[in-house]
Amino acid sequence: MFITDSGMWEALSSFAHKLGVPEDFISKAKRDFKNLLSRYADVRRTVNRNCSPEELDSSLSMQNFYPWFENLFCFYLLILAGFRHTALRELRFYLESSARCYYIDSKHNKKGYEEKMKILKNLRWKRFKELLQDLPSEKRKELGDFYNELCNYVHLSEESQTDALRDFGLNLALRHPYYEQDKEMLEKTFAYANFLLLKSFI
Repeated sequence: MFITDSGMWEALSSFAHKLGVPEDFISKAKRDFKNLLSRYADVRRTVNRNCSPEELDSSLSMQNFYPWFENLFCFYLLILAGFRHTALRELRFYLESSARCYYIDSKHNKKGYEEKMKILKNLRWKRFKELLQDLPSEKRKELGDFYNELCNYVHLSEESQTDALRDFGLNLALRHPYYEQDKEMLEKTFAYANFLLLKSFI
């Protein structure tokens, strides 16, 4: 499994050093990165224990989850480089795709992968909360509120657009105060996507 390979972090660390990121900041990011990778491995183990190989092969949710390891690398690259709006827009896409996969897996759990992919093409205009209609209203609202927060980085207000443009001009050191906020958004997206993944199986 890639999860045991330190090469990914070494690449991130080398990239951060070249950008002039302070060593203490890199060490903190490394701890956070490894913590998320550990949670990724935990989710994979949980799903593997509870699902048959056939269920895994036909699950859109699982196919959406597998690339998370590689995506995590890209998110951290963007955050360390200071391109926070780009990272957050990618998180929004990932959460939305998780919701679409959850909807299809829960509604059409007897169908095969190819049949589910055909259904996916017809969900293009379905709203986010409509994809979660089987969840309790409180949980649906919680996910919906967070999704709307991520959407602020997709449909930019004038203020957000100014912030996004500033990402290209600020000294990297001035972007560090955003790290904790961005990390929290990353962790929340990961947690909600995992919730939907496990809900589609268990």
